[in-house]
Amino acid sequence: MGRALNRTLRAVHALLTSVTALLGLTTFAGTAGAAHPPTGQATRYTMTAFTNGSESNMYVYDSPDATGFTLRKGPAYTPPSGLIRDPSIFKHADGLYYLTYTTNWTGNTIGFARSTDRVNWTFLYNHTIPVSGLTRTWAPEWFIDTDGSVNVIVSLTSASTATHFTGYKITATNSALTAWSTPAQLAGIGPNYIDTFVVKVGSTYHAFTKNETTKYIEYATASSLTEPAVAPGLADANCYSFRDSAGRYLRHWDHRIRFDSSSGTAVFDEDATYCARPGATAGSVSLETYNYPGRYLRHYNYVLRMDLYQNTDTFRADSSFTGVSPWA
Repeated sequence: MGRALNRTLRAVHALLTSVTALLGLTTFAGTAGAAHPPTGQATRYTMTAFTNGSESNMYVYDSPDATGFTLRKGPAYTPPSGLIRDPSIFKHADGLYYLTYTTNWTGNTIGFARSTDRVNWTFLYNHTIPVSGLTRTWAPEWFIDTDGSVNVIVSLTSASTATHFTGYKITATNSALTAWSTPAQLAGIGPNYIDTFVVKVGSTYHAFTKNETTKYIEYATASSLTEPAVAPGLADANCYSFRDSAGRYLRHWDHRIRFDSSSGTAVFDEDATYCARPGATAGSVSLETYNYPGRYLRHYNYVLRMDLYQNTDTFRADSSFTGVSPWA
């Protein structure tokens, strides 16, 4: 118990250290109190929040020691429309503070605003997450990687109800934070997790995320922030699943192969899992569908589909694939 508690305290200390560094603040010392700021510089730990009765208004609090917070302004920001749930801020390299937030209970956008003083905010824009079929786009959190890239970790789902959220990363592609990459799924954190907060210590990524079933906060580590394009099978880790740059999975539907966003269901996981078998030529593989044994991915009439195995040279050639370097 003592060692587990120490590990937890170390994880919390690492989280607080990274958060304060992210916001350009003085980090915690190795004691119970906060470290003293340099002469002439004041330390302020900033917290933004919304209330149950005011989901369209943001309140700003700050503290000199991260234990006792004082309301500085409330409401401090109200977007032109929609909600401002889950507000997250950071101080950018341009010296300005940036805010991202959940814009609505349903939909595919997150909002952005900017401030010079953390208290008075100006609306910038709503950004549409380019994933087909999204029903909810919640809990965006800033994350600045050690390479200087500015990222937002956001929880996405295509389910009909508010379940099966999965964490994704989008990366700013310009310094003005007005253009973003397509989403990439976080490594090692599958569906049914939300409110994922990431810090990096050394070469290791640390994620704190809420399990939607147990409601517990879980802790995960990874050497890479996002999943590779080929990942362990969603239904069987001995097989494979394939993702595109938007985080969608290659799955079969009505005997055709297409990319879809994960619904977090067992049926989807099985439809998106393929098991490697020896191909027709040296170095090639055939991909048998996990939930329809005997059916394989094959190209036919310029369409990728799944078909029952045929003992013909044409079928073996059509269903054998060789890995190559990706296109630039």
